[in-house]
Amino acid sequence: MDNANDSDPAGPDFGATTPLIRPQGGTGRLPPPQSGQKPPPVRPVRRGVPTWIWLAGAGVFALAAVMALVLIYFLFRQPGFTMVVRGAPPASDVFV
Repeated sequence: MDNANDSDPAGPDFGATTPLIRPQGGTGRLPPPQSGQKPPPVRPVRRGVPTWIWLAGAGVFALAAVMALVLIYFLFRQPGFTMVVRGAPPASDVFV
């Protein structure tokens, strides 16, 4: 194995193979892994109202609001229609 300086590296001749040579130094010793496992975090107990109850309440409220709007529309609209007759004398009867 020849390098750019035409000098052989120290060590045995490996022929046509290239060994994986780790660089000397440059990395420090890694700290040992922690021996104890941490227990999984305890989730606090939820004491609120479940989500499905909120959704059901919102649905009932929306349905009641739509029904109220429809009821108001039918109760307060004018029955029949209005017709303007021009040129008829006052207090005359007009048949349609």
